[in-house]
Amino acid sequence: MFRAGKRSFVFVRRTNAVLAAIITACCALVEGAEIHDAAELGDLERVKAYLSQDPKQVDTTDAKGRTVLDCAILSGKKELVEFLVEKGATENIFAAAVCGHVDKVAELLKQDPKLANARDKGGKTPLHWAAFYGQKKVVELLLAQKADVNALDNDGFTPLHWAAEFDRSDVVEVLVNNKADFNIKVAKYGWTPLRLAVIHDHIATADVLMKKGSDPNVKDDENIPLLLQAVMSGKKDMVELLLARKADVNAKDSDG
Repeated sequence: MFRAGKRSFVFVRRTNAVLAAIITACCALVEGAEIHDAAELGDLERVKAYLSQDPKQVDTTDAKGRTVLDCAILSGKKELVEFLVEKGATENIFAAAVCGHVDKVAELLKQDPKLANARDKGGKTPLHWAAFYGQKKVVELLLAQKADVNALDNDGFTPLHWAAEFDRSDVVEVLVNNKADFNIKVAKYGWTPLRLAVIHDHIATADVLMKKGSDPNVKDDENIPLLLQAVMSGKKDMVELLLARKADVNAKDSDG
């Protein structure tokens, strides 16, 4: 009886130890998830607070395998990405592209030229992110290193789509001069880079695209002409630009 009781006691102790380890691991995951969530939301102050409590969190991964830096890149907040790099986060080629760190991008490409067409979990290449953040010099470097100018991410966007959506007109020009296809439509919606520029009222970007040959009469998957879209949205300057670029005033949508 004594021996059996001793075995039971040892078993209980071991079980409790295992449970404690599991609980500790779960707590660590939750804490890590908090900083990752803050980073994805672009909340610099919350990220600073978490790192002040535990600086080692800077390179932790979440349940999806994403680092804090990966999540920060998704937020669209360059200053947050730069802050994490300054705090010791491992700077991969995506982060270097976001920050415009040309020398770091060049160094990484020298170590592994294939990184020019590396993909993150969203299917984006370094060129997507450089275009997204308007890092013209990085865009030029990546293109010189044979980055695919028409690569599609998981949402069907090319680097040109992202540059157009965020009004990076100088980057748009570089991409088009390097054979970016401005007629590629986002599969889900039928949006061309020009339509994104029109939707967001980016005059300079729309002008560059049409000067380079983008069709002002292209329709999306709902058969809506660009000119009609600009008129319905009350974008006077865009309407004038489209008319100057020979948009068809008689073009109609599916409703006539």
